[in-house]
Amino acid sequence: MSHIIDYGVLVTTVNALIKDLGRPVTVTRLDATPDDVGDPGGGKAAPRDTPAEEALVDAIFVHPDSAAELGMTKMSDDLMKKTKDIAIVAPGPTGTFSLDDADELLDEGVTKKVSFVRKLRPGSVTLLYFIGLRR
Repeated sequence: MSHIIDYGVLVTTVNALIKDLGRPVTVTRLDATPDDVGDPGGGKAAPRDTPAEEALVDAIFVHPDSAAELGMTKMSDDLMKKTKDIAIVAPGPTGTFSLDDADELLDEGVTKKVSFVRKLRPGSVTLLYFIGLRR
């Protein structure tokens, strides 16, 4: 007997729980467009001044030691040593911005660099994002 899972209900539940138990954060993709288009290796002098994209989302934070309990068993020890927190974010509306492309996360006035982004994605539906934040 096969069961069909309604992932829409799960997404709604996940969004409600994270909204109720989490706090608002801003996830940012920095502008990588070089200041001098003639010198693409030159980079951007102040990528934070005009970020490419931002999304206001709710997040719950957990310590990296709980990563195995969250199902993230393939993380390298080196990556986990560099990770201070893991933000768990629901896949709510972010406009055209994909959380996969996040560079930084602003939490309570503190900017944290993103070290990794992983998804809990059964089939084609993303239920949760796990965003690793560097020490």
